[in-house]
Amino acid sequence: MPTPTLTPEPFGALPDGRVVTRFTLDDGRGSRASILDWGATLQSWTTPDCIGAVDDIVLGFDRLDEFLGPHPYFGGTVGRVANRIANARFTLDGVTYALPANDGAHTLHGGRVGFDRRLWRVTEIESDGAPALSLTLHSAEGDEGFPGDVDVTLRVSLRAGVLELREEIRVTRRTPVALTAHPYFRLSGTRGQTVLDHTLSIDASTRLPVDATLIPTGEVRAVDGTPFDLRAPVALRGAIEPLGRGFDDCWLLPSDGASLLRAARLSDPRSGRRLEVWTTKPALQVYTGNFLDGSIVGKGGERYGKHAGICLEAQYAPNAVNEPSFASPIVMPGDAMRHVTRYVVTATRAD
Repeated sequence: MPTPTLTPEPFGALPDGRVVTRFTLDDGRGSRASILDWGATLQSWTTPDCIGAVDDIVLGFDRLDEFLGPHPYFGGTVGRVANRIANARFTLDGVTYALPANDGAHTLHGGRVGFDRRLWRVTEIESDGAPALSLTLHSAEGDEGFPGDVDVTLRVSLRAGVLELREEIRVTRRTPVALTAHPYFRLSGTRGQTVLDHTLSIDASTRLPVDATLIPTGEVRAVDGTPFDLRAPVALRGAIEPLGRGFDDCWLLPSDGASLLRAARLSDPRSGRRLEVWTTKPALQVYTGNFLDGSIVGKGGERYGKHAGICLEAQYAPNAVNEPSFASPIVMPGDAMRHVTRYVVTATRAD
């Protein structure tokens, strides 16, 4: 059996001359994940299908300059705070902090220059024969309006088709930090296809209703008897049809903050690939590429159209920093926040 490897290679240079590197983790069993130190970005993930044919299962770009331009967070690690903060402000310890409004009146995915648009530092490591990376990022007091210094360590490993993201976050004062990985998955790997024929199940019994600007109302609503009940696998085409839109919604997971639980399972009948998402985080945001409209040219010159990919974002609930009833993303000095998310890909023939 081939030996697992980790291979670095230049991926381009930033306008200031700093070199961006792509690190390719190969598990020796046909699965290869490429991570950029720009934004701790999952740039590609090639895996075999049910007959052994290998294809890339994430959307994105072939060149650095495309990642530097505007795009909907393809593959990046977003923060300081993933998802939306209402009215671009929050109050903590009696102080109100104003943030950049980059999504209408709200702050989205950390502001105008989030963690997905920073150059992370990388250390190559190996754990029990599996290739792994340790990526670190320092965010100083006042970064995008947030209080406190923040130091993030993200350990990425690949073993037997399992891509694991292990976070450790340390701060100098009480401050919100809530990261998420933002890959767009298309398990068929086929150019020009959508994910509407994929089936999805979510291991959650409650969700968060939102207003017209996608801010949670504060209510927690049971999914029973609604199109949001995905506890049994449902084809995405049929799941979103009753809504008249795609998903851009958050489900609350039965998390205790420490146990690694399955959050979702995504399957593609064409390729036989199946993706399971396991996480210690308290929520899962599902986004079905509703705003992709063909204007973005991605890998191989493909124009990414509506529903070309799906995001399964393990995270804290949107606007949790302003909603006391949601699990809190506040990190305490001297007490590191740690989370794990695993993406498990397998492939089997359909019955």
